[in-house]
Amino acid sequence: MLEMSCQDQDKYAAGSQFITHTVGRVLKMLKLESTPINTKGYESLLDLVENTAGDSFDLYYGLFMYNKNALEMLERLDLAFESLKKEMSGKNGWKNLAFVFDSVRLGSDVTRVARCNQFLDIFGREGCRMVEMSCAEHDWHAAGSQFITHTMGRVLEKLGLGSAPINTKGYETLLNLVENTVGDSFDLYYGLFMYNANAMEQLERLDLAFESLKKQLFGQLHGVLRKQLFENSEKSQVLTVEALASELPQNDAAPASSLEILNI
Repeated sequence: MLEMSCQDQDKYAAGSQFITHTVGRVLKMLKLESTPINTKGYESLLDLVENTAGDSFDLYYGLFMYNKNALEMLERLDLAFESLKKEMSGKNGWKNLAFVFDSVRLGSDVTRVARCNQFLDIFGREGCRMVEMSCAEHDWHAAGSQFITHTMGRVLEKLGLGSAPINTKGYETLLNLVENTVGDSFDLYYGLFMYNANAMEQLERLDLAFESLKKQLFGQLHGVLRKQLFENSEKSQVLTVEALASELPQNDAAPASSLEILNI
């Protein structure tokens, strides 16, 4: 059990639940899929989508409407897309990390094949998940998984997210994503961008997904404002009628006619 004021709860919710659902909805629009070479970071993205995909838009809209920091968080997230920082991967060892390789120019030479297998076995003994595929296939998967993983990790790292007393599972996933991608060199990220033909398309789709989500939020907000304006207008008309009614003669007294007024 955790006791806190409504004000503190709203502050933490804006900093954790709102950003969690925002990123989850943006990623859902990208229709991410599991690949044979999933990294830990990419698995975090898939988990985040799964944790937030089933919640209604009304819940998300409520986080936006009733947390005063939500709009600021959207603006910071938007700015974070423009500036990215350094990242890190594999800091806890190589166990279950994908080691992707393509065996080429080995021929039928038994010695060369044995030497290659001996080299690969180094990584296998360290617990790597050995995946053999062509360079072209790797690049295609990398643009759809590693690039989007590092992009979101860098964006979230730019926001300076911190742990809160009411962390949700989804928000923990975001923090884990940042931790998994927080120290790799920019050269690694730039390589994923430069040498994958699909990277630019992925960036454009991410940008469009975020803009689409903001339009959906602000569109509903405009509807709320219109409703409030209409209700205020009706209330104003009711007050005017009540004011006029209060000026009428009381106790069933008949009002003086214009002629009676003139003869006074």
